[in-house]
Amino acid sequence: MTITLPPEQRETLIDVAYQSGLTLEAYSGRYMYGKECMSFTAPRGGHNALAEFIKNGMLADEDLFITLVDDQIVSDSMGLDIVLYWPNIEWADDESDEDDE
Repeated sequence: MTITLPPEQRETLIDVAYQSGLTLEAYSGRYMYGKECMSFTAPRGGHNALAEFIKNGMLADEDLFITLVDDQIVSDSMGLDIVLYWPNIEWADDESDEDDE
C-alpha cells in the first residue's frame, strides 16, 4: 500500500530531518521503475542518524513517526554513503512547492 503524505506532514518530516542533520529527498530505488519515495542519505553506519530522526520526530508528530517505524525501511549502499528509504511512502512534488518560489 502506498502512502501519500499531506503537505503539512511533509513539512514536519523536512523540519525534523534538518534538526537531525539530514536532508529528505525523492529516491527511486531498485525495482521501483521510476516511482519516487521518501529517503535520506547518510554516512555508512547511518542507522544512528535514522534513530535521531525518529527520536526527534516522535516529539514533533508521534502518529506520523509511528507510521514510519511500522513501514518498511530499506537501505542501499552507495559507495561511502547509504540511502535509507521508504518505498511505500510517496514523495510526489506538489504544486504549492512551485508556487513558493
